[in-house]
Amino acid sequence: MRVGIISYYDYDEYIKPKKKLKIYENWHKAWEEVFNLSDENNIELKNYQSNEHYIYDKLIFLEIPRINDLIKILFLNLLKKRIYTILIINETFLGRPRYMLRIPFLFNKVLINSEEQIKKFMNYKVETFSYPSLPKRNLVLKEKSLILNSKRKNKLIFIGSFKMALSKHGSYIYRYKLVKELLKYSKFFELYGYGWNKTPLPFDIVGIAIIVRFKWLRNIVKMFMKLSFKPLGRFPIANSKSKTLRKYDFSLAIEPTISKFNSVCEKIFDPMLSGTIPIYFGQKFSNIPENTYIRINKYSSAKDIINIIENLSEEKKKEYRENIYNFLISKEADRYRYSNFANKIVDAIL
Repeated sequence: MRVGIISYYDYDEYIKPKKKLKIYENWHKAWEEVFNLSDENNIELKNYQSNEHYIYDKLIFLEIPRINDLIKILFLNLLKKRIYTILIINETFLGRPRYMLRIPFLFNKVLINSEEQIKKFMNYKVETFSYPSLPKRNLVLKEKSLILNSKRKNKLIFIGSFKMALSKHGSYIYRYKLVKELLKYSKFFELYGYGWNKTPLPFDIVGIAIIVRFKWLRNIVKMFMKLSFKPLGRFPIANSKSKTLRKYDFSLAIEPTISKFNSVCEKIFDPMLSGTIPIYFGQKFSNIPENTYIRINKYSSAKDIINIIENLSEEKKKEYRENIYNFLISKEADRYRYSNFANKIVDAIL
């Protein structure tokens, strides 16, 4: 069976990298599992080419597609060969708006990243999956000593680039204000990431696709952005996220959105895999034990967080790491594994 993939993001970087990447993200690891499982089931996954439309048995749209990509498929389905389409939505609604799902019959099957068991979304019946963030249990078992290692800096680390969204459902404004305040506590906080020395464009404003094409428009928007979101400076880049995290006791883990879709990204899991205690701002969920992270909310200040770091005993930190490890090897964690995501995708194709 031949299955074409039409990705909103670059296929050769996001799905199946042609070259060795400096940072191999969870999404890459999950799709590596998808390709391996597909091979076992005689499914050939390929980057879709419109001039070969007739060779495909099914098509996967990865994220809400661009209008021109969708129209092209609808046109070829009408004139050349009608092909079953599967839509996989992993990106938050801030990253890719979902208005297209108000139009019925564009897609045959829809899978959406959500912690809730949603049966219908807009005009489509949907199946849900959790963001793939964890390796198989046997690989976690091999990392036991690393996860439980207590020889770390009693500091909070945050690894993230300077991005901005203005929606009330996003966490980016809170994240900026919190990081700005935490930088005053250099004894207990370290920041890693790109772009903190530049003013970002808000990626969720109407017309952003047009704004980025014109320098004069970009400069006007940045001028207004700089009034509220001044650059914070230049900071080191983490060449390896996991190796950097494992040096610290705590990591700031902030979900990009707080919304009714209740989706969870890799933010809380990356620290766990390094044995770092997540200080988590995000969704409420029942699948991840509360004793594996420290929850903060929009009222939590930098001083509140620093007080936690200063006062948490070594015994309590050890207890957190043991709880984290036990969760990572549990059946409850299976829903977040790359292999579970691969099974979902292959099942949808079959």
